[in-house]
Amino acid sequence: MWLCRIGCTFLVFWIATDQRAIGNLASPFPVEVTQPSGETIQLYIRGNEKLNWYEYVPEARNIQRGVAMSPADATLAATPGYTVIKDADGRYVYAQLDADSNWVPTDVAVGAEVPQNLQRRLIPPPENVQRMIRARLPEQNIPSRAAAPLGTVKNLVVLLRFADHTGRTLPSKADYEQLFNAQSPVPNLAPTGSVKMFYQENSYAKMNLESTVVDWVTLPKKEAYYANGQSGLTSRIWEALRDGLDLVRASGSVDFADFDNEINQNGGKGDGWIDAITFVHSGYAAEFGGVAGGADMDDRIWSHRWTMTPWTDPASGVKVSNYNINPGIWGTSGTAIGRIGVICHELGHFFGLPDLYDYSGKGEGCGSWCLMANSWGFDGTQFRPPHMSAWCKLFLSWNSAQLLSTPGTYEVEATSLPGANIYRINYPSGPLSEYLLIENRQAVGRYDGGIPAGTGGQGGLAIWHIDDSVPENDQPGYPGSDGFPADHYKVGLIQADGLWELEKGLNRGNANDVFRQGHNDSLTATTDPNSNSFTGVQLPPIKNISASSSKMSFQYGDAPIIVDDTVLAGVVNVEVPTSHSVNFSPDGKAATILLDRLVSYAYGDAAEVKHATFVLPLKDASENATVAIQVRGYYSTDDGSVGRVILSANGSASIIDPKASAAPQASRAMEPDAKGAKQANHRATAERIRRGNNPKPSNVTGDDFFYESSTSLVVDEKLPITIVLQTERLTSDSVGAYLVIDSIDVEIKP
Repeated sequence: MWLCRIGCTFLVFWIATDQRAIGNLASPFPVEVTQPSGETIQLYIRGNEKLNWYEYVPEARNIQRGVAMSPADATLAATPGYTVIKDADGRYVYAQLDADSNWVPTDVAVGAEVPQNLQRRLIPPPENVQRMIRARLPEQNIPSRAAAPLGTVKNLVVLLRFADHTGRTLPSKADYEQLFNAQSPVPNLAPTGSVKMFYQENSYAKMNLESTVVDWVTLPKKEAYYANGQSGLTSRIWEALRDGLDLVRASGSVDFADFDNEINQNGGKGDGWIDAITFVHSGYAAEFGGVAGGADMDDRIWSHRWTMTPWTDPASGVKVSNYNINPGIWGTSGTAIGRIGVICHELGHFFGLPDLYDYSGKGEGCGSWCLMANSWGFDGTQFRPPHMSAWCKLFLSWNSAQLLSTPGTYEVEATSLPGANIYRINYPSGPLSEYLLIENRQAVGRYDGGIPAGTGGQGGLAIWHIDDSVPENDQPGYPGSDGFPADHYKVGLIQADGLWELEKGLNRGNANDVFRQGHNDSLTATTDPNSNSFTGVQLPPIKNISASSSKMSFQYGDAPIIVDDTVLAGVVNVEVPTSHSVNFSPDGKAATILLDRLVSYAYGDAAEVKHATFVLPLKDASENATVAIQVRGYYSTDDGSVGRVILSANGSASIIDPKASAAPQASRAMEPDAKGAKQANHRATAERIRRGNNPKPSNVTGDDFFYESSTSLVVDEKLPITIVLQTERLTSDSVGAYLVIDSIDVEIKP
């Protein structure tokens, strides 16, 4: 079976156009359904409010429903199964695709032997899914707002009892006040903390959510009426909300103007809208699947956030349009109160956050590493919904990111602790919309405490690959898949084990997705996985990642080459392997040797100066040194000029002015002459490069040049020699230069 929904465009704090409901991910637990024959079978509900279906997973028939899942059980439960639909006789049968790639039933009932060659997780192609969505639920076009996620936010909570649930035992108003507002854990109701506590920890106390709970009001119609056969994802659900608001207004128990948060945030000047309102209904959530309380999932409400045509309070003129709706009771039976996971997720939409699970149904998006992808958490209980990802916290201004441009060692505090920090790494070329984010995810705090243990420890560095130009997390791509790398997530986790299981939909995340010592402690241009952009642009290495801890460290790039302070006369050889290169940063600031890259190149405007520094520690000041350097690069200007290389130390400088050439030039020495052996070595190195051992980037045009030279400099004690590439000859539309230093030979003159 499937359901569909319409989408939504967000713009924080401003009015946008709302087109679709945004809902919760389907339950990770199995559900029992009954065949017309009376046979009971166990299925798994997959997908989301937009597209959902059943699967039969033979490997996961013994998973216990409704209790915390172990990591092993969570993996089994997420295993792709065989797609199941109902046939004309109401039997649950295996699905197949017809000639138009739409789901149609086979004649084999679930429970019998699986047909041979039947594909697991059989999903129609994206164009068919979109056509089904449009046919089921026409787009809406209603003004929408996102609440400001800072300071005190007042949230109105309205408890809605359907007309056919008057005899159902439900939690009390006082119970929901604890669920929403408790300041410490409450056994049975909020054992890991309240909704308020979740947002306090995630926002680092930058937002204080205050919820006012209105007691149960009984609606005039039954649950199935409002669900309208489509899990409450039509405008029929708005009737329930309007009916409820009319009853609250008639009771006189609420001053709706109190929930216009701009009054509190803008010096008493409101905008006439209720910014945060949560409806809690008396039914079991449709996202659990199956039959609950005698109602099939189509006749129950799928938890979601949406925008309805405005309802207006006549007394204050305050309007309600944005809303979220959640189940008041947990699971598919019993009277236990609903849990914080789904409420926290739907409230996240109120502040402008999108869903970060995979709408297409093929993958899992961010999985259990982000509230906006999986409110159920690693163990499925919703007691420990995961923290929001680094991207979400930056989006909401709850944290800031330090931009890394200088090599060094950096520390990262766990994201669930007050001192949490985030690093951002931009690619040296390409759009600014693509970058990496680094955060530390540990099993500490109330909510990330659910992170399981894996190889080498528990928790580690989560490294996110972001592309803000991608609208949603609905284009999973991985090496070997059709469309990759053009197809990729908006917010994707670089999984340290290199298995791409989130994109493949094989699980909702596990402990081996994050980086740590003893598992995977590096991410470079050549590792698997790698740090390259989706167009192949490379970054300095991220390596020497520490053991898992609440405060971790990593090395970005490499420190300057430092000669051991031993031989002070004769020849000191500073070897830089051919595969190492010097990076010249686009902003002209100092950069250093990059150890894990074949080449490094930079683009920029004319007259930029780019340089790298090598520290030569000398005991005695003012000693003479001979520096021999071999450089190579490429040119793409009309006159073939590339710029000039300057060697300098302590105020003295010599210029190397290479001429473009497609072959190595003959050795040309500056005073004093370099030793013949060294020159021969440089020529051999140039020949090796010319033969292609270290080619220029594939997206670089123009010929290579090679040059070698030596110069005499005065180097004070432990002062640096600086090698500068000046690009003033390059025009802004053709700038492109890189410099590789294959060796630096330093001869100390006593």
